[in-house]
Amino acid sequence: MRDTLSFAWLSITRHRLRSLLAMAGVAVGVCAASGCGHRAAHKPAPTPAVPKVAVPLPEWTPKNPSPEFLRAARVLKPMPPELAQNNYPTLPSVWEFFGTLSDDQVQEFMRVKETRFSRRQFSEPDIKYRKEHMGAKEVGDELVIMRRSIILPVPKLMLKQRKALDRVFAAWAKWQKGKPMEDLLVTLYKIGAKQDLSNVDVGFDSWGGHVVSLMFYVTLPDGSGSGGGIQNVACI
Repeated sequence: MRDTLSFAWLSITRHRLRSLLAMAGVAVGVCAASGCGHRAAHKPAPTPAVPKVAVPLPEWTPKNPSPEFLRAARVLKPMPPELAQNNYPTLPSVWEFFGTLSDDQVQEFMRVKETRFSRRQFSEPDIKYRKEHMGAKEVGDELVIMRRSIILPVPKLMLKQRKALDRVFAAWAKWQKGKPMEDLLVTLYKIGAKQDLSNVDVGFDSWGGHVVSLMFYVTLPDGSGSGGGIQNVACI
């Protein structure tokens, strides 16, 4: 089992939902009379177009959201106010990264999986925390947690996914410029990531609840791993 990074989880800014209004044109049939004493001919009105389904969007949605962002918004929901903090500058790029997942990868993420751990590997406070915050249940000598996840090796990302991930790194570096906290790439390098990230996995995780987190895992030379949740980015 990979160790979790010791830095704090981050949550998103306070927000209000706003709707993406669907645009649908409705053509109207026009009656036209032809000739004196003849009945006016009527053209049947065409069937109205089916409106697009409105997608709730967070207040920090970019002015011109990309197709990838809107695709992510069909799956993800903004964090509720009670979990929100002012760290939203990175979130548009993270949602765009999620939006580059293939249909199969999104389905894999949404599929609920059962994860079992030996109860002995946790202290009593850890068990209590997982039961209260992650929906864990004790089954015999095991702790069972339901999980949604998609974790991908960085070297196997599609080109558009890797470019989207690079934009996440750039947004993070811009956000943290001049602040004591390191940028994300530096954090990964410090826990053993190679310069080309060839030993890094990235993806999204949701343990036992509705909070979705951006995840990174680094495989070390001895085969062990380190990593964990970097940022809470959404709900589902």
